[in-house]
Amino acid sequence: MNRSRKIAIIISLILGLFTFKTFSLGAGFQVGLIPAFDINQDNIKLDDFETNITGTLKLFRIPGTLGLGLNIGKENSLYLLGLAGFIDYWTIDYQIKNTWNIYSGCGIYSKFMVTSNSKLQISLGPRFFLGCNWLFLDNYIEFYTQITTIPTYVRNISDRTGFIRVNIPFETGLRFHY
Repeated sequence: MNRSRKIAIIISLILGLFTFKTFSLGAGFQVGLIPAFDINQDNIKLDDFETNITGTLKLFRIPGTLGLGLNIGKENSLYLLGLAGFIDYWTIDYQIKNTWNIYSGCGIYSKFMVTSNSKLQISLGPRFFLGCNWLFLDNYIEFYTQITTIPTYVRNISDRTGFIRVNIPFETGLRFHY
């Protein structure tokens, strides 16, 4: 099969995936502010602060959300930059009034960060979230805000140390539903 035919088939499959209601989804972005508490044997301290911008996909047949984005932050005196991703499963989606809903659920979170002194950090943990959303223009546009608790294990690859951190992101976003 020649290259142009392969490209045409791939584009047709992608367009079909996003246009059929069987595979309906919402795509958008969210921004967040993430204070973090470091927990070790000596104390609990709030020295970390991050911000993120994340692309999200909301699935409808399976009540879930996927996200991948960029995190920028400060830990003690070091600056951080990296990628973070999550997979969420909505266990509660309750309609309060017309197009105003409240939702909650759990998921998994992972983050890969590089510090300003060239050390690599890997984080992994569960997510527990609570939020509300509003749908506009015949459920085409969704505005949402949520708070999440993410207890993570952070592993510094360079010096082989690890610690527990609790992130509490405040996130808001916008999705367009297809």
